[in-house]
Amino acid sequence: SEDVSLKPHEMRLHREKIAEFFFEQLNVPNIYFLKNPVLACFATGKLNINLSRSTALVCDSGETYTRVVPVHDGFCLYKSSKSIPYGGSTVTQSVRKIV
Repeated sequence: SEDVSLKPHEMRLHREKIAEFFFEQLNVPNIYFLKNPVLACFATGKLNINLSRSTALVCDSGETYTRVVPVHDGFCLYKSSKSIPYGGSTVTQSVRKIV
């Protein structure tokens, strides 16, 4: 998963270490890294690799944040994405106060 707290060069080093492990320890012939929103499109069947057409609006809600990212032709449009610091834990706390 993508860690937004890491700087771009740190993310690259992290991916290189992961790839090194897969190649050397597991003898994997190929590896390809994709961004989480693109993988979400692929999981829903909205991404067609052969035709290079994929467009979706991905809503990713975690424990501490919710992010909406548009994906166009298999690329994340991060400049158009929005993120808020509310997620599952906030909903849980709100329900506990009500109950």
